[in-house]
Amino acid sequence: MFTEQTPERTLKKTVTNNRNPVNKINKTKNSNQPKKEIIDAAIIILVTLLISQLLYQVLAITLGIPFPILYVSSPSMTPTINIGDLVIAKNIKPSQIKEGDIIIFKTQRSTVYPYPIIHRVIKKVTIDNTLYLYTKGDNNLIQDPWNPISEKRGDEIIGEPLFIIPKIGYAAMFLQSPIGKAISILYIILSFIYLAGTENLKKFLKPKNKNNKKGTKET
Repeated sequence: MFTEQTPERTLKKTVTNNRNPVNKINKTKNSNQPKKEIIDAAIIILVTLLISQLLYQVLAITLGIPFPILYVSSPSMTPTINIGDLVIAKNIKPSQIKEGDIIIFKTQRSTVYPYPIIHRVIKKVTIDNTLYLYTKGDNNLIQDPWNPISEKRGDEIIGEPLFIIPKIGYAAMFLQSPIGKAISILYIILSFIYLAGTENLKKFLKPKNKNNKKGTKET
């Protein structure tokens, strides 16, 4: 048996059906908002990390040295350079090095290889057009056991100090430690949560209701 619908009921259904697309669009916009905020936060953090790395590379190219920023973790150059000092280094040609200069170098014969060493040149010798450098820490009683330093022996002369900033290197030393690395990762995570917003993260991580509600058909 079919029932006759009144004009008022028909008009009400028409108005309701006309509102459904608008409500659907607004609901879609609101559901996409947390996702957009999270993506924006991730982009901000990623761009910040890329910019810091880019600035480091620009500094390396400008100063002509692969390691433009170094921190001191040994007392071998005290009192000239102390533990915790930050060293800004620049490139130097081996032919420009003089006795008494402080240089930065690497040698496989060192116990701290592959980390760079900052010591003073106490002697410079040229044999058969090959330069040999003898180095020593200002605070050490004897010259370095790996002497002499020479590119012919596979050693790498990196550069010389340009600026020495006291105590700032302690921060870099801490960040290189296991605890410092853990704190750095935690800081990045907390920054991401702050920028994205806790409410947006909750909405994004909240499982979606997949149960479809079935409508009833009038007869």
